[in-house]
Amino acid sequence: MEELTLIARVFLGTLFLSTSISKFRNMQGHILIIKEYRLI
Repeated sequence: MEELTLIARVFLGTLFLSTSISKFRNMQGHILIIKEYRLI
């Protein structure tokens, strides 16, 4: 069971890291999307 937890944590960490990298690569596009949705 501990192995499954480790695999899930590594998977989620990788997912969040890859998402943040893609946002940083296209920061202006991401900011535009946020402004269009009027989230902030």
